[in-house]
Amino acid sequence: MASEQGLARPWKTKRIQQILTSHLENQDMTTCRLVRRKFAVYLAPILFADIEVRFRTSTFSRPSRMAALGRIGGHVQAMTFKISHDKETFLPPILDPIMGTEQTFIYTPQRC
Repeated sequence: MASEQGLARPWKTKRIQQILTSHLENQDMTTCRLVRRKFAVYLAPILFADIEVRFRTSTFSRPSRMAALGRIGGHVQAMTFKISHDKETFLPPILDPIMGTEQTFIYTPQRC
């Protein structure tokens, strides 16, 4: 039986990581992360490079979700926000309090 050290050793080489991950589905890589901490270290940058967040009003209200995003944030290279347009997420028009006219609002993302 292979030792735990021997099992994790091949993952240290980038080329072997690329070959192994090209043959694994995301679900399999996620399962491997749970097997051994070393696997989690090697697979996190691959699994979290491109993430998709479906926005709901409760998406960022739970501290545990914010903590999870904080842990994977260093690995994220691309993030896609998906926002459904329904009664819960629809914003009413912005009105000028004095004139009563509708104000246009265009959100410009800010870089930190």
